[in-house]
Amino acid sequence: MCGASDISDGGVIGIECAGSKLMLVREGDSVYAADRTCTHAEADLSEGFVAPGAGSDSAPGVRCPLHFSVFDMATGNALNPPATGSVRTYRARIDGDAVYVEA
Repeated sequence: MCGASDISDGGVIGIECAGSKLMLVREGDSVYAADRTCTHAEADLSEGFVAPGAGSDSAPGVRCPLHFSVFDMATGNALNPPATGSVRTYRARIDGDAVYVEA
């Protein structure tokens, strides 16, 4: 899949996993995974911007590069319009330099 060192702290990358287009966001020793297609205009969220602490329980959010909706990486919920639909999230973890996603 990818190594933990492939994702900078506070960064987002796009990956393909089990036929799905996902994004990974790293915050310190934590990693979050979610579908990377915006529910509003189908933009690639992995080309967006990480908003540290914007999500629930201090999880990061990802701001869509097209219309700036933010998605909570812990829940997948859209936090502001124009997006209203959620993206699917996946359990992810870092083990050594490997990133594992439960897809």
